[in-house]
Amino acid sequence: MVDIKSMKERKKLRLEILEELYNLHFFSPTQNNCLIVKTNELYGERNSEKHLAYHYLLTSGLIHIEISGDSSAVSITSKGIDYVESIYEQK
Repeated sequence: MVDIKSMKERKKLRLEILEELYNLHFFSPTQNNCLIVKTNELYGERNSEKHLAYHYLLTSGLIHIEISGDSSAVSITSKGIDYVESIYEQK
C-alpha cells in the first residue's frame, strides 16, 4: 500500500528544490544562476529522501547537475522552468 502522506512530502520536497533553482535562475543577485554546494551536503546520505528527490528531478530532465571534484552545480532546465510555472498557473 502506498503511504499517501509520505508521497505528498516527497512531492513537496521536489517542488521546493525546483522553486529554489527557479528563483536562482531568474533572481540571483550575481551572475551565478545555479546552486553550488559540496556534493555530500547537497544529497545527504545515499538513498535519503533528499538524494532520491534530486535523482528524480535529474532523470526527469527538470534539473541539470554538474559535478566537479567534491562540488556540484545544480541548475534548472527549461523543462523545469515550464513545470514550476505550470504549477503556479494552476493555482
